[in-house]
Amino acid sequence: NVGAVEDWRDDFASFPKDTVGNAYWGWDGEYWLDIARFERFSHVIEARFDLCRDKGFLAVEPDNIDAFEADVSNKPTGFAINRDDQLRYLSWLIDQAHTRGLAIGQKNAPELVSDLVDRMDFALLESAFRLGFMAEFDPYVAQGKPVFAVEYRQEGANAAAFCPDAKKHGFQGVIAQLDLDREPQNCP
Repeated sequence: NVGAVEDWRDDFASFPKDTVGNAYWGWDGEYWLDIARFERFSHVIEARFDLCRDKGFLAVEPDNIDAFEADVSNKPTGFAINRDDQLRYLSWLIDQAHTRGLAIGQKNAPELVSDLVDRMDFALLESAFRLGFMAEFDPYVAQGKPVFAVEYRQEGANAAAFCPDAKKHGFQGVIAQLDLDREPQNCP
């Protein structure tokens, strides 16, 4: 998680209090971060990336990279975050991952594809079929980069409808549980 912080994480207290914002809707104990001032908590994110590298991970997929959109919706972050702030932060995250030898993937945020596809290494989509934003990630496939599209059983994932569409786009389709507590089903 790079755009919000959860109060149950070991590093929660490491974030300066004035960079922790409003509650992230739908997720108890999670709060938006002021990514416009990410330098104030960059050491925490660097430590998270170091941990991934040290555990032997090959890649990271930063979550909650769309704070700039939340501030134009009915669910504000508590900060004045704009698209340029978001892209500056994402550019820094990409550099941090690549410096550590980690691949980094775009998670959702289809409106950022044109800004990120040249620098991100892959994409991970959640509920893109159900929400209708699969095609926005075709530029990744056009560049030979993998796209993993995940639909969730609790949201009514239908393999007969979803898997052919994922294949049409050249994506690896996956059907999983929201809690990721069971083995996922890969589309053929």
